[in-house]
Amino acid sequence: MINKRRKITILILSLFFVLLLGAGLYFLLRPKTNTTATYNVDKYADITTWCDASTETKTLSVDCKGLLLNIRNTEDGTSCFDIQVITKDKELKDISVCEESDSLSYTNDILQYKKLMPVDMVFSYTKNGVLNSYVFSNISLSKVDDTYIQNIVNEDITNLTSLTIDNEILQFKLKDTDTEIPGVDSSTYTVQNSIDFCPNPSLLVDYVTDENKSIYSSFYASNVSEIEDLSVVESWNGDLVIRKLFACEGANLMNYQICQTLNTKSLPSESKEISSVDIAWGYDLSTDELMYLKIASLIYDNLQMKTSPDITTIASINGLADYINSVRPINENVVCASYHLYNLLSEVNSTYKSNAQLIYNEIAASAGKIESGMCGEILSNQENIDTSGLYLRLYFAEIQDSSILRIYNRCNNLRLFMK
Repeated sequence: MINKRRKITILILSLFFVLLLGAGLYFLLRPKTNTTATYNVDKYADITTWCDASTETKTLSVDCKGLLLNIRNTEDGTSCFDIQVITKDKELKDISVCEESDSLSYTNDILQYKKLMPVDMVFSYTKNGVLNSYVFSNISLSKVDDTYIQNIVNEDITNLTSLTIDNEILQFKLKDTDTEIPGVDSSTYTVQNSIDFCPNPSLLVDYVTDENKSIYSSFYASNVSEIEDLSVVESWNGDLVIRKLFACEGANLMNYQICQTLNTKSLPSESKEISSVDIAWGYDLSTDELMYLKIASLIYDNLQMKTSPDITTIASINGLADYINSVRPINENVVCASYHLYNLLSEVNSTYKSNAQLIYNEIAASAGKIESGMCGEILSNQENIDTSGLYLRLYFAEIQDSSILRIYNRCNNLRLFMK
C-alpha cells in the first residue's frame, strides 16, 4: 500500500516537473514583446524605452516609427540619419543614427526622401552574456506603410468630433499674469470660427471609415460659421478675446463671397521692415502675443472685407513690425500669422515682400520644430517637405495643445493634408 502511494506521488511529481519544464522552455524560447522590461544596450539606449522591443533566443529587436529630417555623411564616411522618433507615448524625440555601411540597410525610398518623411526603423541587437545585455548589430530603414497613416487620420477625426464646441465666453487666465479676461475660460474657450478651417466633408479621403464620415459631416454642419457670422468687420478695441481668426480665409474656404480684392488705400505711407525674428515654438501665448495675433488677423480681414474697413486697425501694421523686431523670442503663431498678412501684401511693395520672405526662411529651416497648423500651412505646398510627415509632425505636437487655438490647429492640419 505504501509502495503504491509512493509510486503515485512520484508519478505526480514527474508530471509536474515535465509541465514546469515545458512552460519554462515556452516562455524562454518564444518571441516576446515587453513594454516594461529594461535592456542594457551599448548604443541608442533611449529607443528601448521609446519604442516596442521584442526578444527571441539571443536577439533583441526594437521597432520604431519616426520622421526623417536629414541624411548626411561625416568626414570618415559614416552615414548619419537625423530622425524624430514617434514614441509609444505619442511624443517626438530627436535621435541621430550614425553607422557604417555594414551596419546599415535601407530601401530606395529612403534615398529619395523629402524632409519629415515617415520611416520605419528596426534596431537589431545580439545578446552578450546574461542579464539582458545586448550589443548593437544593425539598423534597417524603410518607408512607413500607408496603413499606419490612414489609421492616424481616422483616429484624428474620431478625437476631433468627440470635442465639445462651446462658443460661450466664460473666463480665460493669461499664462504670464494672474489677470483674467472677463468672459473667457481657457478650458472651454476656443476661436469661434475654428471649424471653418476643417476640411469640407466632401474632401474626406476614401480610407476614412463610413462611420467617421457620417459623424464628421454632422459635426462640421453643426459648428461651421454661417455667412452672417463672418460678415461683420471687427476693429481693434483692446479686447483680447479672439472670436474670429482670419475670417476672410475661412470665408473663402466655404465660398462665402464677403471678401473683395485687396484694398490697400488705408495702409501707412511708409512700411517698416523686419530685421530678424526669434521664434518660440509651442502654444503658450502671453498677453502681448495674444494681442498681436489678434491684430494681425484683424488687419488681414479689414483689408479684404467688402464693408468699410477700420483705418485705425490697418494703421497698426507698423506696430506689428516693431513688436517682432524688439521682442525675443515670439510665439510661432504670432510669427506665422504675420507671415500670412505680409504675404497677402507682398505685391504692394518690396518691404512687405521682404518681411514675408524673412519669416518664410525661418519657418522652412525649422520644419522639425513647428507645432501649429498656422505655421504648417506655410510649408504645405513646398516640394521638399513630405506631406504625410508634416501632417504627422503637427498631429503629435497638437496632442499636447490646450490653447485657444487647439481646434483651429487641428482643423487646419487635417484640411491641408487632404487638399
